[in-house]
Amino acid sequence: MHGRRLGATRLRNGLLAAAEPAGLRTPDGNVLVVTPHTYRLTCRNRITRR
Repeated sequence: MHGRRLGATRLRNGLLAAAEPAGLRTPDGNVLVVTPHTYRLTCRNRITRR
């Protein structure tokens, strides 16, 4: 899918699929739900802290 726009559903599914192998978990042990919105905010916060 080169040269095509990345859709929100595809991005969301990719973030959810990457959370488990990355070991991202909530305090009760469930896999952390990472949405495109939280990912964008996290990136913004990391950039502004530099």
